[in-house]
Amino acid sequence: MKTNESVTSENRPLYLCAAVLDETIFIPEEARGRVVSDLPFSTRLQHIFDCQGWRHWGDIHGMSYRAISKLRSCGRTSVMELRELVRAFQLAEPGAQLGPASSFRVANPRLIVPASVRELKFSDLPISVRLENVLRQIRVTRLGDLDGLPVNELRFVRNCGKKTVAEVMRLIEKAAAGGFKTVTEASVEWAPLDFLKFLDTLVGELPRRDTEILKLRLAGEDQALRTQRSVGAQFGVTTTRIRQIVTKATDLLRKSGSRMLDAYLGHVERISGELDRPLTPALLEHWLGEKVCELRYSPAFYVGLVHELRPAVLARSGRVGRKPSCVPGPKVIGKKSRSPGNCGAKRP
Repeated sequence: MKTNESVTSENRPLYLCAAVLDETIFIPEEARGRVVSDLPFSTRLQHIFDCQGWRHWGDIHGMSYRAISKLRSCGRTSVMELRELVRAFQLAEPGAQLGPASSFRVANPRLIVPASVRELKFSDLPISVRLENVLRQIRVTRLGDLDGLPVNELRFVRNCGKKTVAEVMRLIEKAAAGGFKTVTEASVEWAPLDFLKFLDTLVGELPRRDTEILKLRLAGEDQALRTQRSVGAQFGVTTTRIRQIVTKATDLLRKSGSRMLDAYLGHVERISGELDRPLTPALLEHWLGEKVCELRYSPAFYVGLVHELRPAVLARSGRVGRKPSCVPGPKVIGKKSRSPGNCGAKRP
């Protein structure tokens, strides 16, 4: 059967990932002779059926949702509506007839999670804090727990709006496309330049202001780190807010990087431990050689960022200024340390 021109990417199903679009439509044998007009559906979907000359449900048996999604005027809503109609046939008792037309109406599409990614845990995926709270409310821990969940039911959850639902759909689509494959340190080859470019990609997803604050706090200017007070004065916020932005940004980088970032940081920690020397800008430049000119940021920035992401890594910025908060200072056995603010205080 000849199909019309494909629609634009904006009309493609947002939450129908590649694995679902390639799924073959199966209509039970007892329902293939049923006339299409027996069940009510939207005018748009009816128009698609009329243009293609489909009179019985058996006419679409064996087709894929991808082929149907490429038909003219067939967007995400029409594909999901058709998917629900097909699912209604599949879930019906063998030999049983669906109820009268007035009792069957598809108005609430459901989430569809491919079987290959249903075991992924949300704790291992890069999700927003809002989505994390929504999933906690409905007691969902795996991606597969969302399979078959009505979209409207998800919207009824507190603080779950259109953006959060869209995030869930994008997450399913990315997972089905292989974006969250099992990654370990052994499966990721250690290449310093690839690691730093991966960091560039993650940092590029941050808001511009957060990136600038990270650069000032971790790399500084003119061989000196900027204090929280000076950075806060530049951006018109308090020192507490600067600390919160740095913490939030690094947390987002950890979630976005997921297992790939953890594997790379594992390599850095292992190599630093084997060399028994801290990670410094000079050591980073030595690893890169002539490729150091390909870096987007300064070597000191990457060293400071690695230190914030993985405090266990022996790292030293080589700059004059404040030592990163995650680095414990030297301990003197047998002596009680005093904070710098109480250096002049008398002991009782």
